[in-house]
Amino acid sequence: MIICPITVATAAPIMPQRQTKMKMGSRRIFTTAPASVVADARPAEGPKLIQTGQLNWPIPVLTASGLVLVAVGAYLMERSKKREKNA
Repeated sequence: MIICPITVATAAPIMPQRQTKMKMGSRRIFTTAPASVVADARPAEGPKLIQTGQLNWPIPVLTASGLVLVAVGAYLMERSKKREKNA
């Protein structure tokens, strides 16, 4: 009787897998990557991003001015319709 032990040689240790989902158009694509790769892809804890000088104050100013212009335009259209009707 011959007993032959089975040995498996691997190039790298077997790592747990993590499935990730991506959506392209109407199809979903599932990919599998080692958990260590996914963990390494996370941003490192450290200093926050540098400030780029983006201004936030123009947002409400431009929104308010846009709403005022829409209201003025609607008023002028109604006034011109009334003038055409009365003329």
